[in-house]
Amino acid sequence: MRHENINPFIGACVDPPNICILTLFCARGSLQDVLKNTDIHLDMMFIASLVMDLVKGMIYIHESDIVSHGNLKSSNCIVDSRWMLKITDFGLHEFRANQDPPPEVQDIRSKSLLWRAPELLRDLSPPPRGTQKGDVYSFGIILFEIMGRKGPWGKPEPSVKYVTERVANPKHYSGVYYRPPSDELDCPEYIKNCMEECWREDPEDRPDFRLIKVKLRILYSGLHSNIFDNMISIMEKYAYNLEAVVRDRTKKLQEEKKKTENLLLRMLPK
Repeated sequence: MRHENINPFIGACVDPPNICILTLFCARGSLQDVLKNTDIHLDMMFIASLVMDLVKGMIYIHESDIVSHGNLKSSNCIVDSRWMLKITDFGLHEFRANQDPPPEVQDIRSKSLLWRAPELLRDLSPPPRGTQKGDVYSFGIILFEIMGRKGPWGKPEPSVKYVTERVANPKHYSGVYYRPPSDELDCPEYIKNCMEECWREDPEDRPDFRLIKVKLRILYSGLHSNIFDNMISIMEKYAYNLEAVVRDRTKKLQEEKKKTENLLLRMLPK
């Protein structure tokens, strides 16, 4: 598989104890890391670029022999040094079959349920590859993360058990469908409408990724048609933001230094 928004599978080592897969390294870490980093300012151009990359990557997966991702979440979207988003961790379900994962991996898998669609949470034997409509639901959660930068379900973050119970069993809660608080987001209505359509309870009512691309076309309107121009613009904004952070940290350091010097002067005998 070759696509600019797909992190390619290079190879695997199956010799214990070093069982692992080899993929390309992406210097910025995961999308989840980027969103948690308060030093990184994401304006609408940044957001549009990340969302466009994610949508294009998912269109490619859904129209390939892989068919669906099955574990789409912000930590499985990685960002390279040029701020291009690439999708990873798909198509290797058989490679992991019959494994007994360590506790830390079990914890990660448990948290993955925060992005899982209600019909898959209710399924006692969900398909290992997931479903295309399940991927769309997961995308809606990621879109909420990007716009709010407060995790997949907002702050304070509810427990995995609480979320999965509420999402999977709306009948136990007066038929109310539990979803992230989109009304708290400070973003255009068309973006809220798109994520809410992705969260619809009936999978058949959710849009596919080509329709999502159309619904978010206003978001992309500020992007250049040339990908290189987009990259340069984003890198320039990141550099400017980094300079501002450095200036702020330097100022704070100088203030602390001055406080320390004043304290030492008071301690010295007169």
